[in-house]
Amino acid sequence: MPSAASKRKKQAQRSGGNKGEAGNSGEASNSNVDDVADQLASTDLLDASRPFRGSFQDNELPLPQIPVLNEVHATPFKNGPDHLIQPSSNILNHPKIFVAPPQGSSESDRFVARPGFAKIDSNLTVMTNHFDMSFDANTTLYEYEILGIDPKHTRPKKRVLVETVIDTCKMLSANRDSFATDFQKKVVAWKDLSLWNGQKVAAQQDEVIAEINIVDHKRGGERATLKLQVKFLRIVPLRNLQEYAAGRRNDSTGMDNIIEALNLVLAKPAITGDAAPAVQAGKDRVFPKFGYHTLSQPTNKFIFHSYTVNSKATMGHVLLNLNVGASAFHKAMLVSEYLDSENSGIGRAQEDLQGVRVWINFSRTTDTNATSIDDPPRRTKTIAGFPEAGKNAGTLIISMNDGKGGTVNKSVFEHFSDTYGTASSAGSGGGGAACGMRARPNSHLVNCGSKDKPTWYCADDLIILPYQIYKHKLDPTLTSKMIQVAARHPQVNKLALVQEGLPLLGIIEGNASRPASLTNSGIAVDARMLSIPAHTLTAPKVLYEGKSSMLARNGGWSLSAGSGRFVSTSSIFKGHPFLLYPANYTAQRMLPPDYLSKILNEFSKLCKPVGLSGLGEFQAATSCSIQDWSVEGLRRKAVSASETGADLLVLLLPKKDSHNLSRYANFKIVADQLLGMKSLCLSEEKMRSSLGVRVSQAVNTALRQGGPLPDPSNLVAPPSPFGGYARNVAMKLNIRLGNINHDVADPVVAKFEKDTMVLGADVTHSGVGSAPFTPSIAAVVGSVDRHFGRAFGSMRLLPEKTEIINSNDMKAMVLCRLRAWARHNNGRVPGNIIYYRDGVGDSQFVNVRNVEVRAIAAAWREASRRQDGAPKITAIIVSKRHNTRLFPQVSSQDVNSTNTKTGNCQPGTAVDVAITSPYFFDFFLLSHNSLKGTGRPAHYFVLENGMNFKALELQQFTNSLCYLFARSTTAVSYATPAYYADRLCERGRMYIKDMLDGHQRFGGYSQDRMMEEARRAWARGGNGNNGDPWHPNLNETMFWILAPVTTQHALFNWVIDVKGSEANASTYYSAAHFRQGQYEGEVLYAYPQRDIGAVIGH
Repeated sequence: MPSAASKRKKQAQRSGGNKGEAGNSGEASNSNVDDVADQLASTDLLDASRPFRGSFQDNELPLPQIPVLNEVHATPFKNGPDHLIQPSSNILNHPKIFVAPPQGSSESDRFVARPGFAKIDSNLTVMTNHFDMSFDANTTLYEYEILGIDPKHTRPKKRVLVETVIDTCKMLSANRDSFATDFQKKVVAWKDLSLWNGQKVAAQQDEVIAEINIVDHKRGGERATLKLQVKFLRIVPLRNLQEYAAGRRNDSTGMDNIIEALNLVLAKPAITGDAAPAVQAGKDRVFPKFGYHTLSQPTNKFIFHSYTVNSKATMGHVLLNLNVGASAFHKAMLVSEYLDSENSGIGRAQEDLQGVRVWINFSRTTDTNATSIDDPPRRTKTIAGFPEAGKNAGTLIISMNDGKGGTVNKSVFEHFSDTYGTASSAGSGGGGAACGMRARPNSHLVNCGSKDKPTWYCADDLIILPYQIYKHKLDPTLTSKMIQVAARHPQVNKLALVQEGLPLLGIIEGNASRPASLTNSGIAVDARMLSIPAHTLTAPKVLYEGKSSMLARNGGWSLSAGSGRFVSTSSIFKGHPFLLYPANYTAQRMLPPDYLSKILNEFSKLCKPVGLSGLGEFQAATSCSIQDWSVEGLRRKAVSASETGADLLVLLLPKKDSHNLSRYANFKIVADQLLGMKSLCLSEEKMRSSLGVRVSQAVNTALRQGGPLPDPSNLVAPPSPFGGYARNVAMKLNIRLGNINHDVADPVVAKFEKDTMVLGADVTHSGVGSAPFTPSIAAVVGSVDRHFGRAFGSMRLLPEKTEIINSNDMKAMVLCRLRAWARHNNGRVPGNIIYYRDGVGDSQFVNVRNVEVRAIAAAWREASRRQDGAPKITAIIVSKRHNTRLFPQVSSQDVNSTNTKTGNCQPGTAVDVAITSPYFFDFFLLSHNSLKGTGRPAHYFVLENGMNFKALELQQFTNSLCYLFARSTTAVSYATPAYYADRLCERGRMYIKDMLDGHQRFGGYSQDRMMEEARRAWARGGNGNNGDPWHPNLNETMFWILAPVTTQHALFNWVIDVKGSEANASTYYSAAHFRQGQYEGEVLYAYPQRDIGAVIGH
């Protein structure tokens, strides 16, 4: 008797696929066959193929049905008072502490149990972008997987295959309203699909319950049958997640699977169906279709807001975490118009369009081509490249089969015109097609085949499909607009979550009805934003020389003339500075060198009040112009400077942009690596702007018209902002020499500062546009005295996309830091070590603890020569890549909760209840002041607590560390040691910048060859190819210190944690939080497969 499984198999088996296809497509291809790169990739981020499905009448092929989008204004929501958002108050002020950690099947669950709460006597409450969820009793989900889809396929092609399976498989098509899918391979249902159509026997785990055959069109009209299967994976019991959150289930096994399944169900109303209100990018981010921000420049892109949908188990509750972001998209338009509208030139536009999907906008049906060639899957192509410069449809000649066994040479335009006719000749005997092509003889050409076998189309006849996220580096114009759009006022973002984000999911406050997917699955979401307990940590006193102190207000303080001298200083120069500037400074309307020297002399006068001496030598600075900006050219000039007795190289660049960044990198290679000289780089644009608007305009006019320049001493006189600029540069100079700018006074810091070293570590990776196999860079910094604000560093190369620092490199770097600490502390090593690790995803926590933390202990044993001893190590992960936000509860009228100027919570706001881990030691801390946009608190997760910090002690200690960043008079957004490591990584990127920029000379290099090249660049510093990359002269200085402002590349240099089979996907999406100057916000970035690694960040 056949089994139930075999019965279901017979019932589910079906054949299906596209109609027959002729052997010759007639495209202009050197191979003269149809391109198959994206035969099935007929959809976009949304279901771009849906509008095109169905038969076309009389070969009339309409344009893609691009939705009409509505412009979103700066404040698209009701500006009502705060009480319009009714907070939920069902989170207890003093939740139970679950002291027993979960006993999971993996040691990855065994972290530090929460020792308690801060328990500050405060009635402060804040709102957070979380919403309470509840489940019906015994609610169960069922997870299925579609097998047979090549993991190397693009996300759009996977989506088409999944949709085809759903359409073809009766079990799925008959139950469309009973499941959600990620359109990649996963299906989550709220009923057992194996019992459809009267089946009596439920499927067993890992049982294949359906098989589907799909016809896949190959080159030359060939067909192949693609065999796909639907397999039942597991039951997903939501009650387990509730019990885990409530402390009743000491086992975290399977919680990630439950959360992923729950996220799919929550997002279904937003992204499923022809009338879906949103499009999806990545696993958990949706973009509402009904609004976007246009750009005046460039006109070929626009910006969408997005919402991240994520559920999580927190202290006693399962919560929906909903957050706002933004991302740039390509505009749906003719490819020819896109190419012609790019301000940066056609080369940049061609680079931007690599990998973009397009729609063939004319009929290719002829007497020899069947109508199936115009089916939607075969009308969607992916741009693979463009011809060499100067070639267009009329000038690129290809060899074609003449149909008589020979060949004929034609231009691409002639081929298309002869084969299909033009729009003007269509229906008039020209070419035989009722709907001819619209291309012109001088049309741009687009390769939709491959590099080796190009398939050419005219750009006039290709339309960019809608909803395609922009995957390349953001140019300055787009960056500026992105920042303006993403940095929205907290009140606007709070309203957006309730009035736009939740309704996308079908959840509306005051509306009892729920989407069918939630009603039928037994899931309920409270539409009221959570109100939770919080507390404000005390800002430390900021100390300068002689213990003179000032109180930080709103996360900052003023270093004005007479306010204080640096804690320690030394003479800047033993010799004199040497000024380098562009030879064509006149053409670039830069200040003449002699005039600049006079300004720098005024600069030195303004620096004397903070304690710097020797700056008067700027007046007599030697200078020379630079024509050769190569490393060798700059080296020759620097050597000449050194021979004159100079000990400070000062490079003047007109402004900070991509062109000058290459010059900056070469300059740092020479100064840091080859010569080991102190160096300073100044931007004239920034210097001139610091003179004030009126004076700056006067200088610009004088340079433009050739008139006399005003007296420099008048330019910098108060109330000119130049004094602030000078003191900012002075901070950089002083700390780079190994001195201390300021200190903090805090009782908690004082308690732990004795016999303690603070470490910070980070890893940075290559990004979009980098050469394949570009190595990653790891940095470790360590304090050398009780001040904690002064730290020296070590740096190593790691294999591409390696996130965890291997034990050998970690031990070597920490050993260097311990020995440096010992040199400043009478030869002894510290008994306590506090380790802040930046940029690690949740799945890597256990590896940080088992590899990096153990390497720290091993380094200590070697440095102390005590093999049986161990330091007290407290290790903390600091993360910025999360979606938790805190909003002041204005209706409470608590003036301590709100920064009235920015609408954010006050700096020092901390939360360790309600939205934190049910078991482990973690907290959120908003340490900085976000002047514009919504501030993101840092999340701290404790891996080890060897120093036995209490909850409040660690929070206060960490908050005070944020005030110790040496280049800032504000608290930074996360612990200074981790921030220092980030800045050191940034300097390391300069040494292999040609790799990170994807220089063509690295094309085709293997991974081993790339590492060899990188090590060669590393060895320029004289420490060998596996030591620190800088000259030994700089070992005990902070020559690498940069301002605590994330540079533009932070907007595209973020990736996400790769888990399981997703590592084979073609594109990944990641949220990126930026802080640039006074702006703060969220963006989403898309990465091709080769640019994705573990977790990186800034």
